[in-house]
Amino acid sequence: MKKRILAIALVVVLSLSVFAGCGLMTQNNNRVGEEAVVTIGSGVNEQIVTRNEVVNAFNSYGQLYIQYFQMTTSQVMQLIINNLTSPKVIVYLALENLPKVSAENDDSIYDAYFTAEELAEIDVELVENISGVIDAIEKEALTKDIVATDMPKYRATPTGYAFTSNIPMDFEGTTSRASAIAAFERSLSNSGMTYEQYVTTLAKALKQNKISSKYQESITGTVVATDADVMVRYNSMLEKENEQYAISADSYEAKLSEISSNKAFSNENFILNVPTAGYGFAMNLLIGYDAETQAKIDAVDAELKEEKITAEEATAKKKVLFAEITATDERIDWLKQYGTTSELFDDYAFDGTATPKLVDGIQVMGEKGEYSFETLTSNEYTINEFTDKVQSEMKATKGQVVDGFQMYNTDIAMKNTFMELMWAYNDDTAGNGNAVGYVCYADPESSSYVPEYANASKAVVEAGVGAYTVVATDFGWHIIYCVEAYNTVGVENTYNASEKDVEGTFSNLFFNSVNEAVKANHMQQVVSDMQNNGKVEIELHEDVMNEIMGA
Repeated sequence: MKKRILAIALVVVLSLSVFAGCGLMTQNNNRVGEEAVVTIGSGVNEQIVTRNEVVNAFNSYGQLYIQYFQMTTSQVMQLIINNLTSPKVIVYLALENLPKVSAENDDSIYDAYFTAEELAEIDVELVENISGVIDAIEKEALTKDIVATDMPKYRATPTGYAFTSNIPMDFEGTTSRASAIAAFERSLSNSGMTYEQYVTTLAKALKQNKISSKYQESITGTVVATDADVMVRYNSMLEKENEQYAISADSYEAKLSEISSNKAFSNENFILNVPTAGYGFAMNLLIGYDAETQAKIDAVDAELKEEKITAEEATAKKKVLFAEITATDERIDWLKQYGTTSELFDDYAFDGTATPKLVDGIQVMGEKGEYSFETLTSNEYTINEFTDKVQSEMKATKGQVVDGFQMYNTDIAMKNTFMELMWAYNDDTAGNGNAVGYVCYADPESSSYVPEYANASKAVVEAGVGAYTVVATDFGWHIIYCVEAYNTVGVENTYNASEKDVEGTFSNLFFNSVNEAVKANHMQQVVSDMQNNGKVEIELHEDVMNEIMGA
């Protein structure tokens, strides 16, 4: 597993600030907006915090701090200045101290510090960042009610799609992806920014981030947390956790929800002690209805509500409709429209027939390296065929029946395989990429889940980590896979130094979290010492700051 440098990370807020909406401060899209509020260092490597960066940050999260943390505007602005200045100090020191590894480039002072391979990695990261913004817009649109029975079953395109800006600004697409791209471009235009300017600014930020990481690695590469450091952190977190549980009976569920929202175990996101048994986490692979079958489900519900049929008759009708659900590779819709890059199938091969488009025997490729297809057809499985496929790929064995649900048991090491299956087939796109999954509740009635799902998720937790079951709800068929099970009251996870290098174990995850914090503290001390010794000068331009504040 690659080690990450989280010391004083350069936070790229550009992608979010463009879509932050109306704020109390106005961005300047001319030279005034590029005025320096803070100057770091001097000479060719000088870094500045601009007026626009301060305004964007305030409009993005300033009001949140004022409203929820009762901070004054002045206090928020000071926090923003600190947040924007700290990473640029690292960038300045990196430029001053790191050796150049290639010839200088007139286009960027940063390029000389990177190899060709590193610059290529930055290009990939640039695509992923832009795709991530479009993903967010698309997912938001997909949550809205769409009154259409003949609409294809669309899903959010996985992050990493090789975005190309060729959709007209006034385009009103019939697909969620095309509409999201159009919305993205409109947002840029409303912010007074062209797509080219956006790419240039974001590329610069990514290069700053990478050079910052390289410099931090040069400073903290040999710094490693000791077992004593880990135990101090562990005992502190355990004490804090127990205090929270003592104060509020709801704090345990709140912490579980927070871990699920963060999609990973790290930093404060660990369960050390279990005050109430029966909770856990599970991933959800949903095989949903198409629009036609969903309309039939809705019709059954309407008949039941109008008392035209009994509950038993409704259940019987739905059972027939459940059997009509089929599983297909859900990537096909956007593959048909956009083609694919050569890296698409790395995680999970497309499940169907893909005939490449050939001209004179040579496969047609776009300027971004995407392949085009002559025909593209996804394989289609009945639910029984698909569950057999999952059992085979997960190397699962048929286990016991728990609370009426048939369990299938796997090795927990198969979790990544399950995530790959979700990536390809899942209609619950919100769950894709979540290495933790959804919270499973000890009392199913206390959750907001439909009863069938809530009861099944409780059962897989009872069965234990690596177990999964299959259940039908009005959303479709769910394959629910248990990631964590907290079935015993008391200390659940203890740190074992002998397992800190065993990837995926609690001790490994916890050690890495503490290790990153130790590196961060060391880096902060080094930077502080350099500032105190005059190695880097920081100047706040109070006249510009006062103008922003309206003073």
